[in-house]
Amino acid sequence: MRFFSIFCGLILMVVSCRQAASHSEARVVEQSRRERPDWVGPDQSKLVKSGEIIEYHSVKTKVVDLPLGLKQAEASALNDTRLQIQNEIVLFWKKDKLFLELEAPDRALVTQQLEKLLETRVTSDLIKDIYYEKIFDPNAVAALQDTYSIHVLIQLKRSSLQGLLTDLQKYCRNSLRQGLIKLAQSDQVFSTQP
Repeated sequence: MRFFSIFCGLILMVVSCRQAASHSEARVVEQSRRERPDWVGPDQSKLVKSGEIIEYHSVKTKVVDLPLGLKQAEASALNDTRLQIQNEIVLFWKKDKLFLELEAPDRALVTQQLEKLLETRVTSDLIKDIYYEKIFDPNAVAALQDTYSIHVLIQLKRSSLQGLLTDLQKYCRNSLRQGLIKLAQSDQVFSTQP
């Protein structure tokens, strides 16, 4: 009988420890909609290319103020998308002989013009969806126990990217700098391969 009492006591202790552990893990306590959208993945941002569509999934975590966090998440997603696209294009250019032969000031001019064009083309009207979750983490410091993870989806058509590169090619063609004029003759540099 004593063995049975000890055994029941151990089982009760294991069950109560397990329940306590499950309550000490971070968990979702609120969502912006009933079902989590398919495009929402783990808490990391990524660029996804699928046929004619280029998508950027951006995530902002540990947000305390939801209205401010939504604005920051949108701005961050747009900036990150511009930077991702710019980096992919420049990496692609670095494989081209004409681009590599440009003098440093000419390369800087092309890159600056690319930045300006991305600023005007990658705008808030490309934001297709926003989803957020409120996370309760009892192990966090008091100020960060209730935070939000905000996910932003940006979709860009590859054809609009081609339009941007065509405008950049025109900029080079109309330049007074010989290196840029020569670069403008390369259709490979201004294709949507990235």
